[in-house]
Amino acid sequence: MDAGPLKDVAVLVVEDHPDLRELERFWLERAGAVVREASDGVEALVVLAARPPPDVIVCDLHMPVMDGGTFVARLREDARYRHIPVIALTGSATNRALIETLEAGFSAHLVKPVTDETLRAQIHRVLVR
Repeated sequence: MDAGPLKDVAVLVVEDHPDLRELERFWLERAGAVVREASDGVEALVVLAARPPPDVIVCDLHMPVMDGGTFVARLREDARYRHIPVIALTGSATNRALIETLEAGFSAHLVKPVTDETLRAQIHRVLVR
């Protein structure tokens, strides 16, 4: 197996559904990424504080404890993390939802269900900006 299109890209997956988190991890690791996980925004902030920052974050919007919007707002307030691209994952496919996520500080907006190819392509896109 070759190194993969995301070789050594550090990704933090923030997703409250364990099955989806596991699937995203599988797809990303298969593409060569180094993946860390969190089940909500609070856990994601703890993960960020414990290690070097990831290259990109993939974040669900609707989670208990701390949702994706609150998490990205906290991230954008912190000079250590504000540069990290954050891709929103949501079930909402409306133009309004897209505008709201981008205005909230997300770098991109993907609508669930997402495919591994779409996720990899979006990660590549936000990293080469």
